[in-house]
Amino acid sequence: MRYGFVGIVAVALVGLAGCDGGETPADGGADGAVACSGGQEACDGVCVDTDTDRAHCGACGNVCEDGEVCAAGSCELSCPAGQTACGGTCHDLDTDRAHCGGCGTECGSGEICAAGSCEVSCPAGQAECDGTCHDTMSDPAHCGGCGMACAAGEVCMAGACATSCGAGTTECSGACVDLMTSPDHCGGCDAPCAGDVGASGLCVMGACRTVCDEGTGDCNGDLSSTGGDGCETPIATDPMNCGVCGRACVFTNATGGCTSGACVIATCDVGFDDCDMDATNGCETDIAGDAANCGTCGTMCASGEVCVTGACMPPPGEDCRNPIVLAAGMNTVNWVASTNDYLTTDPECLSTSFDVDGPDVVLSYTATANSEVSWTLTKPNNVRWVASVSDAACGMATPEISCDSQFGGTELSGSFLAAAGTTYYFYVADTDSSADPLDNPFTIDITETAAPCFPGVGGVVGNTITRIPSGLSFLTEYYVAADDAPGGFLYFGGTSDLWRIPKAGGVAEDVEAAAGIGSSELGYEMLIVGSDIFVVNDSTTGTTGKLIRISADGGATWIAGGEDYALFPTAPNDDFRGATSDGSSIFLITHDTVETEIWSVPVGAVVVPAPATLVGTIPTEDTCSGLAVDGSFFYTVCADSDDLIRIDRSTLAVTQLFDGTSVSSTRNGVAVDDNDMDGVADVVYWQDAEERVRFTCGLGAGRTPFTANLGTWGSGTSNYGLGFLDGATPMLWSYDDDTEDLIRLD
Repeated sequence: MRYGFVGIVAVALVGLAGCDGGETPADGGADGAVACSGGQEACDGVCVDTDTDRAHCGACGNVCEDGEVCAAGSCELSCPAGQTACGGTCHDLDTDRAHCGGCGTECGSGEICAAGSCEVSCPAGQAECDGTCHDTMSDPAHCGGCGMACAAGEVCMAGACATSCGAGTTECSGACVDLMTSPDHCGGCDAPCAGDVGASGLCVMGACRTVCDEGTGDCNGDLSSTGGDGCETPIATDPMNCGVCGRACVFTNATGGCTSGACVIATCDVGFDDCDMDATNGCETDIAGDAANCGTCGTMCASGEVCVTGACMPPPGEDCRNPIVLAAGMNTVNWVASTNDYLTTDPECLSTSFDVDGPDVVLSYTATANSEVSWTLTKPNNVRWVASVSDAACGMATPEISCDSQFGGTELSGSFLAAAGTTYYFYVADTDSSADPLDNPFTIDITETAAPCFPGVGGVVGNTITRIPSGLSFLTEYYVAADDAPGGFLYFGGTSDLWRIPKAGGVAEDVEAAAGIGSSELGYEMLIVGSDIFVVNDSTTGTTGKLIRISADGGATWIAGGEDYALFPTAPNDDFRGATSDGSSIFLITHDTVETEIWSVPVGAVVVPAPATLVGTIPTEDTCSGLAVDGSFFYTVCADSDDLIRIDRSTLAVTQLFDGTSVSSTRNGVAVDDNDMDGVADVVYWQDAEERVRFTCGLGAGRTPFTANLGTWGSGTSNYGLGFLDGATPMLWSYDDDTEDLIRLD
């Protein structure tokens, strides 16, 4: 079975924000590690975006080559406007003979690439005739112009037909040529000069030479060599060999390119631009952080704004347009804020004697996992600050899920449960308790501890708070209990009142009056076991009148004046402030300052009062209240040591499950749920001195208990009751004395 009954009780820019709005890493911990967030990675002690950083592309130390950019973590070629990457180099498809109009489209011999099309191109002094080039100064078939052929026996001399060649020329098949310069007859007739890839043959002083065509270069030095690749380099467009071999195009904050043999800026690095249009100093302007050129050149931020990642916004921490982003670890927070935007109503943890004074600084933290986030903010001693955390949208400072304000000491601290991927907002401010302003910078340490259990997951009660108005006023309650019926009642009251209200809400019914009982029967506890409804008297003397049954049919009718249900062999050493049942027995725990006792009374006794039996004493704990039970253990909260403890039902050995919270010396609420029904609770719910319910899990053998806050409400410290419903959807109930509302968590 599941032991679900409660002993109804009373229950901050990543890491470091710079003044210029840029992002710099948070301070390291003891090992000097840099904490980065926002998808950045620490490389050489600096947070970088490995998706775009050319010096750390994809991984720290992976440097992109000149002419490459870093895109999505990979180095890629960047070509200037008008060029296209072909085979790992940039080419102008309008003019490149090897890539004319498209990558790999090569023009034939004697052709050039013009406007992306291959066309016949004749050297100077030659003319195109019927698709081929001819020297009209010496060609007898085209002497002086295309189609102008010389007669038989004539030669072409200086563009005119003649009977013989002039001085300094030699006749070669009817053409009068200079054997010192003719590429077709170099040093002798019919001795043409051969070209090469990207090169042409020239005749110089009667000897052939191979010369690179315009826009190409022999950068590997193998021109005219056997097996060489000619003029292999497009020096017109190659940023590593621009105009001449070996001249690299390198610019500050930019990727260089080459156009027509001249270095140009191909692409500015992310966050930079060439606002002065002077390529010699590269992309000199930080448009990600320059308020005069924010996002684009010439875009000026308004007065008082800063430029953050290319957008104009208020200074870091001023408001929700630019919250300071916190990372796990120690954060040094530099802030620039002047207005109290959101803490316009004093946080609940701030004493009514003081008010927020000065600007509220807005911080944010995004959880990486379902976890408990603990924070510690360092402050001067004897100066009161306030820090509040909310899980609402930025700018909505309520509901508060963590809050602290202290005068003495050097820290504010708190913790809250955080869901993976959810962003939580911190609001930090000075108060009017002193003239000292909020430090700038201040430090805040964030620790995120993965939660082995989480609200609303795996059978744990959720942390959604629903309020059910009671319609009452001036009620002092110590206990809340829920019956088993889904459409049943919630019972709540104290030492002089007992009321019930439908779980769905409605008109409160005065059970005290209906059952004919009063303060002589009431105390700090009540209990519902099946159809039996009990109240627990707060008497500290005698052996009777301590456990009183007021209904045996679930509250359909009342036992007038109640009936005494338990007879004790000796007087318990104090009044009872915790009660629970495992279905067979009712268990009661004394609220003693010397030696705590646990008593049992059988369930379903035919003859009452039924005999009570002392289960045992717990000499190491006192001022205990609230009681829950599973198949192996009792659970209670003891104010003498501020402990949640577990007591072995067989040996009465005590195990501390949580220490250090401020619990109530009057009443605390405890409930357990054995989700897997193995006889040991999977989760313990308990309410301490604050308007707060905690939960503790990790209770099995070999596990470490984990405790976190489940829900918080109200601003007083006198809300005590905690009721539990063990059903398909577990839920908890409590009471807010400030608003007289019943509280449901599910």
